Amino acid sequence: FKLRDKVRFHDGSAFDADDVVYTIERIRDFLKPPSGGFRSYVSGIKSVSAPDPLTVLIETDGAVPNLPLFFSSIFVMNRPAEGVETTEDLNAGHPPNGTGPYRFESWSSGESLR
Repeated sequence: FKLRDKVRFHDGSAFDADDVVYTIERIRDFLKPPSGGFRSYVSGIKSVSAPDPLTVLIETDGAVPNLPLFFSSIFVMNRPAEGVETTEDLNAGHPPNGTGPYRFESWSSGESLR
C-alpha cells in the first residue's frame, strides 16, 4: 500500500507507514475481548512492515480479498513514543488523534459521541 504524502494528525504530527504498522500490530497482538473485536480485520495478516515512510507491505496467510474493505473499518493511531495505548487509556479521556475532517470532542458511553 502506498500512503499519501504530507498527511498530518490533528496534533500536527506526521502520519506515516510506521503508524499503520503500529495500528495493525496493536490490534493483532495487544487488544483483548471485548475490544479485540477488531482482530477479525487483521486475522489474515501474517506480517506487516514499513520499508519507507510512505509504503506498507502486508503479507497474508492466504487470499484475503476483503483486506481493503477491512482496512476501511480500522482507525489508524499515531505510534506513541513508547509502549502501546490500551483501551483503558483511550477510555480514560485521552482524545483520539485522527487525520480526517472530523475531530473528536467528547464521548459518553452509551449516550453520545461528538
